[in-house]
Amino acid sequence: ILLSLDDGSVVRARKSRLSLFADLANVRPDAIPTFAIDVKEKAGPLCVFGTKASPEGLKPLKPKDASAVDKALCKHDLFHGGEQGLFAAHATLDAKPCLLALTSLGRLFAVAGGAAFRTLHVTQLCEARLDEASPGLLRLGLSSGEPPWQVATSPRAAAELQLQVWVAHSLAAGRIELQTGLPVPPLELLPPVCEVDGNLHAAWTMHANALGQVEVEEVLSPVDEAAGVTTALQCVREWAATGEVDASRLRPSAVRPLARALAHNGAFVAFKVS
Repeated sequence: ILLSLDDGSVVRARKSRLSLFADLANVRPDAIPTFAIDVKEKAGPLCVFGTKASPEGLKPLKPKDASAVDKALCKHDLFHGGEQGLFAAHATLDAKPCLLALTSLGRLFAVAGGAAFRTLHVTQLCEARLDEASPGLLRLGLSSGEPPWQVATSPRAAAELQLQVWVAHSLAAGRIELQTGLPVPPLELLPPVCEVDGNLHAAWTMHANALGQVEVEEVLSPVDEAAGVTTALQCVREWAATGEVDASRLRPSAVRPLARALAHNGAFVAFKVS
């Protein structure tokens, strides 16, 4: 679903997912402009991140790599296709060579052999730490106690991925809780808290993706959808006018991620479920 930036309404729906990458037609082959946060360009209500050139991973990222990532992610059920790219680089995951990609819905994909062979959501993490003895090694620890992801890439790319994961995790959680070992958290990288919804829309769609929902904007019950399409963004804007969240018309599957997104959101004073 593609949304209007003006009112959040559906502009059009696509059967095919969009490219994770910027338009490559106007880009030099040796300089794909992927995904590092640019503090000067970050935006508000939709939490859109400005982008600039990403650090190079184990080797340069080329247009053919971008195409391989796009094709692999478009085959994956949990790739929405309307999200923004936050990171992409050559790396190894548990010693297996791959292309890593992180999206603004907070999902990390590892791609090799034309498919995304592993994925996790940042909300599953409890830590993202660089190895002091090996600066290019990033340890992504899971809250479940399962074995961590061991990501090896260039030192600059590892540090960038750590920051991107921290930003996405903090946005979804509504507070800073991911353990990184950074002496001073780079607060300037976080999107500004939107006065309208406290970043509820961004966190809601991220938690929806974390819980396995493919189309994160489809939130109304079938009865209400028959009367007209209302997206998650439109719901949030309606609620912001009163400071109260009315979840009575939502699909049951949409209430759980919404509740998680509201856990540390101070922009609303009431939560109605029936």
